[in-house]
Amino acid sequence: MPNVTVIQANLSNPTALFAQLPTPTWGVFAVPMMTAGHVKEKLHGKALIAAAVDAGVQHIVFTSTDRGGQIASEGNPTSVPHFASKFRTEEDIKATAAATTSQNDGSSLTYTFLRPVAFFENLSNDFFGRCFPAMWRLNGADKPMQFIATSDIGRIGAAAFAAHDSPEYKNKAISLAGDSLSLNEASRIFREETGLHGGLLETYAWLGGAVRFAVADLRAMFK
Repeated sequence: MPNVTVIQANLSNPTALFAQLPTPTWGVFAVPMMTAGHVKEKLHGKALIAAAVDAGVQHIVFTSTDRGGQIASEGNPTSVPHFASKFRTEEDIKATAAATTSQNDGSSLTYTFLRPVAFFENLSNDFFGRCFPAMWRLNGADKPMQFIATSDIGRIGAAAFAAHDSPEYKNKAISLAGDSLSLNEASRIFREETGLHGGLLETYAWLGGAVRFAVADLRAMFK
């Protein structure tokens, strides 16, 4: 892509990341990863915020997660470890923004939290993508789940930067969902769109159940 430079960095040392960027760096779009583990994810978030402030960042777009709707998400970390770590990072960003605003030196930090639901990209033709419907099935094939495409998250993130000072985005949190589908509905749409028989690409029920049981975050998330 034009005007895009890719750099390698380690979120355990975000100061080194910002050292590779122009100074001051105006904005940060942060997406914490569940695969890092919820403890490390929380440490990464705290370190990134501190380094961002030191680098002169003025606006952070932080991709968190929805935790039961717009209102419930404000105060509910939930029992899902990687949901709770994102909640705590949100709280750290709020506190940091409030502290910089009180300085009255023109260095105030603002933020936008994006709280998406499950990703459509989880339904992919690979091991995890085939396990996801099998894990979902354990909740009931007629029970709906909310999904969003990551490309839509990107578009809203771009809007949050472009209109960062507007009432719609400045120091606001936004829950994001694109559709609500049951497994049966998703399977029907898959058949209609692909012409393939059966439903979504899905692994054995026992294997999906085993993965869901073995990974505490997944088990808590689906529950």
